[in-house]
Amino acid sequence: MHAPMGGARGLIASARMKRMGAVKGFPDLVIYDTPPNAPHKKGVVIELKRARPAPSKVSPEQKEWLEKLNLAGYECRVCYGAEEAMQFINEMGWT
Repeated sequence: MHAPMGGARGLIASARMKRMGAVKGFPDLVIYDTPPNAPHKKGVVIELKRARPAPSKVSPEQKEWLEKLNLAGYECRVCYGAEEAMQFINEMGWT
């Protein structure tokens, strides 16, 4: 599941997203399936950040979500770029 909450939006679009349940800092990608290489985990959570030209920062809200989901049994990671995210997904046992 990809949460379409990144990027700049106008006031109307932001209000509409909030009414639909968007919450600040929620991770970009969630796989709601037990990873083959981590059967004790409920799923995988990825916060995807820009790798270049300079790595983007993880916000306090994003850190809080990652901590909550980790405590709930998800394997969480911040990945810098799509290549790093795909590597993490492969490490978890999906190809």
